[in-house]
Amino acid sequence: MQASFAQRQLETRMIRQALRDAQGDVVRASLELRLSRRTLLKKMGEYNIHQKDFLPKKKKKRRYQ
Repeated sequence: MQASFAQRQLETRMIRQALRDAQGDVVRASLELRLSRRTLLKKMGEYNIHQKDFLPKKKKKRRYQ
């Protein structure tokens, strides 16, 4: 059974928000969403959501000041 457009949109928003809150940590995001890690990874693949987009940005070290 296919999810409706509204359901897919809601799931996508919830997954993105949980990953943002967890700074890309899939385990923490899955706990927040009350999904298994495996289910979250499956949905991320289905909705084309990439963990790397939610990881904290690394600061570049300055060589000279």
